[in-house]
Amino acid sequence: MIPEEEKQIKEWSSRLSEEIRIELVLTKDKRTDDFREFCETLSELVPNLRITKEKEDAQVPPAIRVGSGLRYQAIPLGTKLEPFLKALE
Repeated sequence: MIPEEEKQIKEWSSRLSEEIRIELVLTKDKRTDDFREFCETLSELVPNLRITKEKEDAQVPPAIRVGSGLRYQAIPLGTKLEPFLKALE
């Protein structure tokens, strides 16, 4: 995550009044560590964020689950960050 993205997340976070919950789906896929690192950084930047972790034994891509049906199977950075933050609201 670059400094501009961190700043964007902090500014967005400052407008939050309620707790936000997401689920990190950990798998045997090699990208799982990248998702874990992204979520750890995100939780440091957003005090109202609560992350639960679910482990899947299947060889499927890791994901960030938002709400009941939205799954991010790519780390939402760059142009994908703003839509991700809106989805969290």
